[in-house]
Amino acid sequence: MEFTDIDVEAAFAFEPNPARIVFGAGRIGSVSDEAARLGVSNMLVVCSAGRRKSADRAATALGDKCAGVCDAAVTSMSEEAFDAAMAEIKRTGADSILSLGGGSPLGLGKAVVHETGLPHISAPTTYSGSELRGDWRVEISGGIRNGDDPDCRPATVIYDPELTIELPPLVSGPSGMNAMAHAVESLYSPAANPVSLAVAELGIAALVMDVVRLDETADLIAERNIPNSRPLTRDDVRTVLDNAFHGRRVVAT
Repeated sequence: MEFTDIDVEAAFAFEPNPARIVFGAGRIGSVSDEAARLGVSNMLVVCSAGRRKSADRAATALGDKCAGVCDAAVTSMSEEAFDAAMAEIKRTGADSILSLGGGSPLGLGKAVVHETGLPHISAPTTYSGSELRGDWRVEISGGIRNGDDPDCRPATVIYDPELTIELPPLVSGPSGMNAMAHAVESLYSPAANPVSLAVAELGIAALVMDVVRLDETADLIAERNIPNSRPLTRDDVRTVLDNAFHGRRVVAT
């Protein structure tokens, strides 16, 4: 493929996302080691009811470092879900959060971190890239509480392709296209720079090759490759778009 020409005389600044990236099939099994790296010993797993099986697997991997599983996350990011997660933290004395799933549990985890300041590990199962952003929201009576705080971003992100195998093609395909859209946006951003352009183009190339393979055969090779490109595309967009997301301010997704 051909890459965008770079003006070597142009001045730019690039600030990469500081999250630790752990990638590989089966790596959710190393979550106990990642918790130990953060110095925590009582981690609450936050998920949706639909991802409870994977969350229970993570809880088993955590062993005696697991405070429990809270499957209250819902698409609406409701106040009830937030309150349920906070109640579990209080009940269990959790000292950290593992958010596992798509945008809803990842967002719930970040909202909880905003409230508590607890260390946060994320294990995404879709390709939206929420795990590398600091934006959060909670729908409350009469409005929305939201914010965008870099401190809410997970300290560690575990990309385990096996966690995405259960996704149906009608979810995997659009989610992969969404990841590609983030990378395309960075190509025409006024804040684009040589690093962001190179990373975005690599991400797009990987996505083009593998999104089409996400069919009913649950292609593990494609599932391995797409998460591998996702940290590049989302981290790139986060840096380049200066908090713009699909043309809007990032206050909630």
